Amino acid sequence: IVFANSAAARLLRTDAATLVGSPVLRWTDDIQDHVFWESWQTEGAHPLESQTTVRCPDGQQVPVIRRITPVALTDGDSIVALSLRDIADAESHRLRLEELLAELRSALDSSSDGMLITDLNGHVRAFNHSFVAHWELPEPLLTRPDENLVWQHLVDRVCDAPGFLAVQQGLERNPLMEIDDLVVLRDGRMLERHTRAQRARGRPIGRLHVFRDVTSRAAADAKLRLAAKVL
Repeated sequence: IVFANSAAARLLRTDAATLVGSPVLRWTDDIQDHVFWESWQTEGAHPLESQTTVRCPDGQQVPVIRRITPVALTDGDSIVALSLRDIADAESHRLRLEELLAELRSALDSSSDGMLITDLNGHVRAFNHSFVAHWELPEPLLTRPDENLVWQHLVDRVCDAPGFLAVQQGLERNPLMEIDDLVVLRDGRMLERHTRAQRARGRPIGRLHVFRDVTSRAAADAKLRLAAKVL
């Protein structure tokens, strides 16, 4: 290292004087860096940009975006400009977001209600295990989901296909429309449907469709009504 600015010193938690004169591989131990600096001696420098980590004197690793750019000097000599951008905060936020998404997915999959999440145009974003069970989605739609085939499968499973499609078209025309109804399947099961708009900053961004199997409850209600009529 022949020069280091104050930003580099702050990032590596040292001082510029310590950086100047030290080997660059003292501060980074990524395999890409080893290959780059070794090949530079024989093949010349080439641009490189990727995510890696740098090592501070205390041994702590800091995630960075590393950009290496060859620079030709006027005297014919060549140097390499190495810039490092600290992404520790961004990486921390990304990991936290992944944790939250994993927790959300776990909560969705633990629910006995079938949940389908779509955008405002009906494009499928996600669904949980109970949705797969309620609608008996075939394996190909799980491994290689095709939203057109998913909707076609749903239409093929209901008794009133025209009515089901009419509801979906109404939802696409009215982003704030809410639905609470009963969907009867061809195999005799009944699914209670609740559709609500998803909002972000007060604006609709998608829909949550919740399907609850109420076949047993409907049968019990029918028996109670019959018993009441007999009595």
